[in-house]
Amino acid sequence: MSARTGPVGAARLFFTKHERMTGLAPELRSRINSLYTVGYFVGGAVGTVVASVAWSAFGWPAVCLLGGAFALLAMLPLRGGR
Repeated sequence: MSARTGPVGAARLFFTKHERMTGLAPELRSRINSLYTVGYFVGGAVGTVVASVAWSAFGWPAVCLLGGAFALLAMLPLRGGR
């Protein structure tokens, strides 16, 4: 079941975030789109390289720890008050 719903959920999340960001400043829509897309793919490329190096050096435990560390880093902006 998750093999089918995982990619659909990831695509939905991508488009939802994209829609919210382009709604922030409609006059800057193409610039926001470019920055978001470049950042998305650069992040994916960096994550792939770092995970490959971790796997080569220390195996799956290192990859799992790295994934957890990336998740924690992604939550840093949420620690501030509203």
